Amino acid sequence: MVHQGGLVRLGQEILDLIFPVHCLNCGREGEWVCQNCFGFINLTPVFLCPKCGKNSYLGRVCERCLGKSYLTGVIAMGRYNDKLLQNLIKSLKFKLLTALEPILDRLIKKFCLKYSQVFPPSSGDFRLRQGYGGQVGVAGPSFSSDESSVVLIPVPLHPLRFRERGFNQAEIIAKAVSGALGYSVDLNSLKRVRYTFRQSELPKEMKAGNIEGAFKFEGNLAGRVVILVDDVYTSGATMQECAKTLKEAGVREVWGFVVARG
Repeated sequence: MVHQGGLVRLGQEILDLIFPVHCLNCGREGEWVCQNCFGFINLTPVFLCPKCGKNSYLGRVCERCLGKSYLTGVIAMGRYNDKLLQNLIKSLKFKLLTALEPILDRLIKKFCLKYSQVFPPSSGDFRLRQGYGGQVGVAGPSFSSDESSVVLIPVPLHPLRFRERGFNQAEIIAKAVSGALGYSVDLNSLKRVRYTFRQSELPKEMKAGNIEGAFKFEGNLAGRVVILVDDVYTSGATMQECAKTLKEAGVREVWGFVVARG
């Protein structure tokens, strides 16, 4: 029996044979992102308060929003208005171009290497060695230096949505982050138990209600630190609801890691 994800990949291989591959940015034939355009992707960390969206140190919730966010902070690799980064995410998510996985993996590793003072690869310690932005000695995210205490959890899809798509783009990102930073990935504890409308298709005022009560936690991560992983952070309603579920289960801190911040 062929898995749905296998059918998606097989279909993509057939399409690649019929329609030549072109760069998502310049249209040059041969690669989805050519070597020239790959260097144009702006990998600059975006640190904004997860609640109000204003600039904040290392993406932590700002003082004015303390007590209003289940997320301690969010770290983004770039801005969603970067057209090439946006095309990469949309093509993976909506056009099912799983051939983009190696490109995304390479981008994440490039980001981690370039900003090793924020995310030292495989060290298990997200605290700054020298501080970010010249602030020597200022602690970063309060993740434990014990690698086993930090867990990556991709924002889950509902089983019906997973069967429609054949894969979860957040899982692909989480595995790439794991490969770069050395943390384990938990694919089983957080589940989406209610089918919802696509958040991207709803006005901002309806997003929180659409996702409310959509997740369930089945596991034991009490006292641990969780890094929720997704592709894009816009209103934050989905990631906040996930964080709420995790905090209610005893998780100590919940951070977000995304490819792009809207």
